[in-house]
Amino acid sequence: MQLFSDLSPGRLAIGAFFASLAGGLAIVHIGGVIELIIVTGMTTTQAAFATSTFIPGDIVKCLLSASVCHTVAKGFPDWKFAKPKV
Repeated sequence: MQLFSDLSPGRLAIGAFFASLAGGLAIVHIGGVIELIIVTGMTTTQAAFATSTFIPGDIVKCLLSASVCHTVAKGFPDWKFAKPKV
């Protein structure tokens, strides 16, 4: 927990965005592509194109996640993850 104690709410929001982007797009979409290849017999290109329709919505969810993280960190300045306001 002390690892993030010196981060500002903005930096936490950026970290939350990239963490949710990596988890959502890299892990979930790769799993979806693999499953489509196995279950439906699509080629890798077809499966990647089929899952690409979900990417814009997932990016919006990543932005919302970052926004919530920023708001919580600003709302609790003495919380261990947020830098105290000066």
